[in-house]
Amino acid sequence: MKKKIVQVMAVSGGILVIAGLYFTMVKAGLPYQDPTPEMVAQYERDMGIGMVLLLAGLGTGIFSLVYSVVCFLRKKIKERCH
Repeated sequence: MKKKIVQVMAVSGGILVIAGLYFTMVKAGLPYQDPTPEMVAQYERDMGIGMVLLLAGLGTGIFSLVYSVVCFLRKKIKERCH
């Protein structure tokens, strides 16, 4: 059961990273040279959404990776003790 949860977390982290990259690279893109206030607001909004999604995805992915490594090491230590 724990293994499936960790796998789902890893996949969802990857999806969040992809969504974050999409928002920061495609939706926001490069900042405009002489933007109107509306263009600046849209750029900042899209960049903010992208960064939040990217950080959430990286955090979820790193957490699931660390959790998997800790569980693997605990399992190996238990085998060695018995």
